[in-house]
Amino acid sequence: MSAKHAAPDPSRPFWGVAEVAAYYGVTRDTIYAYRTRGLLPPEDDRISGSPVWRPETIIGHKRPGRGYRSDRKRKDDA
Repeated sequence: MSAKHAAPDPSRPFWGVAEVAAYYGVTRDTIYAYRTRGLLPPEDDRISGSPVWRPETIIGHKRPGRGYRSDRKRKDDA
């Protein structure tokens, strides 16, 4: 189930998990999974024990799961 959120404000000093999820168009659980697997940049800080990132850190990072799968054969490679 995907929650629809408004685009996060890039002028805010930090984005939490909810803002990062809204930016990537995924759920908060997906962001936690990306973080656990090391697919997100390291958090810039922690606020009340929760990870936060500067907007430019996330904006400058390529979203995990969006790219060419070089490990799979294409039909025309057969």
